[in-house]
Amino acid sequence: MSISLCLMSASSAAAGTPLGTTCVTFPSDYRVSSPQTLKQIERQEKAELSHWRKLMKGLPEVPAASQNAEWVAFKKAMKPGDRIVRYMSNKDSWEHLAGEAGIALMRSGCIVKTMTTMVN
Repeated sequence: MSISLCLMSASSAAAGTPLGTTCVTFPSDYRVSSPQTLKQIERQEKAELSHWRKLMKGLPEVPAASQNAEWVAFKKAMKPGDRIVRYMSNKDSWEHLAGEAGIALMRSGCIVKTMTTMVN
């Protein structure tokens, strides 16, 4: 995944990011949703997985199915004030079989953790 880097300014240090660290953000041509709650994400994932469960017998009946352990770790990484967004790489990446979509944990506008839910 192509991710752009920017240096955090002194004002962001007060928001919880130490001075001198890098802030990883999504490229401007990625689609990034507005913040969503854990319940919204889990409800959407459950609805999406219902289709796959019909095709793949034995897929676990838990949020994020076979990625459930990753989802649990993702939720544990959250701190007060963090936001969760969905992201999708640009159209060109999908056309060249390098697309990626997923869920990202954002803190002070920076990507803290991602969970890839789709690739091509």
